[in-house]
Amino acid sequence: MKVLERGKTPEGARLVRVDWSEDYPSVYAYGECINAYPIAKESAEGYLTPKRGRTFLLELNCGTEQNAKQVFERLKSGDLALKDCGEYAVNKEYIKLI
Repeated sequence: MKVLERGKTPEGARLVRVDWSEDYPSVYAYGECINAYPIAKESAEGYLTPKRGRTFLLELNCGTEQNAKQVFERLKSGDLALKDCGEYAVNKEYIKLI
């Protein structure tokens, strides 16, 4: 995994645009993923799942590098909220915890 870009949302959640294509070329296109680290407002059931008040990993797969760049910039500017990124979330259940 290679880090391409770092940032933060206006709420303070860390953002990292990443590239997995070198590690998994048959699965990922270059630069299509964003890792976000919001604080959970609710807990999920189960072991190793997000817990209320703790930072967790929310993986977003935006499909293309261009789309990931746009989503990343909109998240940084506050024009788009993480809770509105359900279509990109790898684990869609985590969106309701934000």
